Amino acid sequence: MIDYKVRRVNFILTIRDSSVEARRFILTMRNAQYAYDYAQKVLNTRFIEAESIIATSAHYSFCYARNVIQGPFLEGEKAIASNPYYSYAYAKEIKHCVFQEGEKAIVTVSALCDSYREFIMTLCPQLPAYERF
Repeated sequence: MIDYKVRRVNFILTIRDSSVEARRFILTMRNAQYAYDYAQKVLNTRFIEAESIIATSAHYSFCYARNVIQGPFLEGEKAIASNPYYSYAYAKEIKHCVFQEGEKAIVTVSALCDSYREFIMTLCPQLPAYERF
């Protein structure tokens, strides 16, 4: 617990700094939250070197796609696809189309499945029914 608190304090002090040392610290920590926060709050752009770290988390991959890239985050799609809620939101808010990789997770939550089907039908109203659902 103490080690985590020390790391968190170091991170808070470091995040305000866009130096090489700050980047090195973020990459050494290998923490998706730290990498995402640094990209969004300090760099205000993609943090290419840390994308593999961010891609380990469904939550931070989705946030990175929405708030930093403002478009699809291909490297994070595997993590996003593991979570039904982020899969649905990613399809609707980021891709604006079908997210086949996340459909396996989406079908595990009936309310999301129904919403996803409706979303797909608004994109392609000529389809009689979305075949996967």
